Amino acid sequence: MSKEKPHLPTGPHSSMDLGDGHSIATWVAVVIALIGFALGTWAVVIQAWPLLFVSMGILVVALIAGRLLSLAGFGEYSRGSIDAPADKDSIGVK
Repeated sequence: MSKEKPHLPTGPHSSMDLGDGHSIATWVAVVIALIGFALGTWAVVIQAWPLLFVSMGILVVALIAGRLLSLAGFGEYSRGSIDAPADKDSIGVK
């Protein structure tokens, strides 16, 4: 007898079953990125090019923070095996 992994949610509410982006990891990444984009926009308007590069660094921080929080268990869902528990048959839903 073989164990099958659970199937992905289906039906009219399947996107809500996967969280639809409502997680701490997503919101932290979005807020940090929004700050980076706003700062970058202001840097272009006032032509402060070093500030533009700082804002690009903030965008990289947003990506890293979102991924680290997702790996720490504050994300919603992953199709990859990296977020799935190693000892359970799971599709990575936290």
